[in-house]
Amino acid sequence: MIVAVASGKGGTGKTTLSAALADSLEQEVTLLDCDVEEPNAALLLHPEWEDRYPVHTPVPVYQADCCTQCGECVSVCTYNALAKIGDWIMVFNQLCHGCGACVYFCTTGSLSEDAREIGSVQCGRSGRIQVVQGLLNLGEVLAPTVIKAVKRESGGASRVIIDCPPGTSCPVIAALDQVDFCLIVAEDSAFGLHDMQALMEVLRVMHVPFGVIVNRAGLGDGRVLRFCRQEGVKVLESVPFDRQIARLTGRGRLFTAEIPEWREKMRRVWSEVEGMVSGARAGSA
Repeated sequence: MIVAVASGKGGTGKTTLSAALADSLEQEVTLLDCDVEEPNAALLLHPEWEDRYPVHTPVPVYQADCCTQCGECVSVCTYNALAKIGDWIMVFNQLCHGCGACVYFCTTGSLSEDAREIGSVQCGRSGRIQVVQGLLNLGEVLAPTVIKAVKRESGGASRVIIDCPPGTSCPVIAALDQVDFCLIVAEDSAFGLHDMQALMEVLRVMHVPFGVIVNRAGLGDGRVLRFCRQEGVKVLESVPFDRQIARLTGRGRLFTAEIPEWREKMRRVWSEVEGMVSGARAGSA
């Protein structure tokens, strides 16, 4: 089962809850930190890193010798990564998405492909938790490419937790692809409700079932809970705004490791999600 932990906005506590969920399980579990612009699950899990390798994307290389200046490569590039300047084709590597259309449609062989490093993937272990994180190089924009490389490291594991990037843009879509369930971490505020609703719209379009965990509950006016009741959305847990939890997290320690009752609560969340996923699979069989 692959469970994504996502939020419509940053700062809701999804990484804290992703790590806590992984820590609460008694079996082997893989946690994929797909927030590749700022991965920080390792700050709570403290894995021993075992491997690291670069992530590349293909980019076109221009050779003017046999170019006829037809401009076909420029016209087929959706991302404006090529421009015809006089009798020269300029390539803007950081705009290139590596689709290969320019190389495919070049009839003279003036364009070939080379690999450009845009990030890296790191793999390690923290007890029974396999930890994989991606890191996008500074100034790069192709987060989905690094996210896909991270997800390949799951290797068909039976229990996978994906710590998604915040928001609802392309990196989130890449992280949510092929997941069985999404835990939405929401905070009880006007912004929290708005961004949770935006994420729910994305999940419905992608046909991904979801439930909600309210984090720092008690700080707002209950608008997230009221919305979930009105819409029939399952609220799986509410984590209060608690000084002890905040202190432990701020010191890089998992609150589930220090407070046994919360380990059991997060374990129940996983069991409930398992039941919903199993029920959905049985219903579609």
